[in-house]
Amino acid sequence: MRPHTATLDTTLRDVTSAAQLLESLGQPGLASRLPESLDVDDLLALADHEAARRRHPTLGREHVVLAAARVCDDTALYGEISAGLPEGTPRRGLLGWTAALLVAVGLGWIGHVGCGPFLFFLPMSCAPLDLA
Repeated sequence: MRPHTATLDTTLRDVTSAAQLLESLGQPGLASRLPESLDVDDLLALADHEAARRRHPTLGREHVVLAAARVCDDTALYGEISAGLPEGTPRRGLLGWTAALLVAVGLGWIGHVGCGPFLFFLPMSCAPLDLA
């Protein structure tokens, strides 16, 4: 499981149930609709999944609310919170950093500056590196 944000850690110290956790996060409506069998650890595991889907390195309050909204089939709240969350770091591998590097090379965003080649994510004003 991902490390928790400081605010979530503080909140977790004072709760004993998933419903209490949601109430402390300002979601009493969701808290009342949660299944009684769902405990804090289960909700945190679901929240960790929400953070993983967005490639977020830490588990925050918003992930807990997203997980609860999914469990309670509250698609409106889930969509509203999801829309406000940024994507995390790009995935590594063929579709992540490697692809970004290939695009940068293809667009001529790699050039010589000072002591050697540097990768910039904005087009450089100097001449691109001639790879031919």
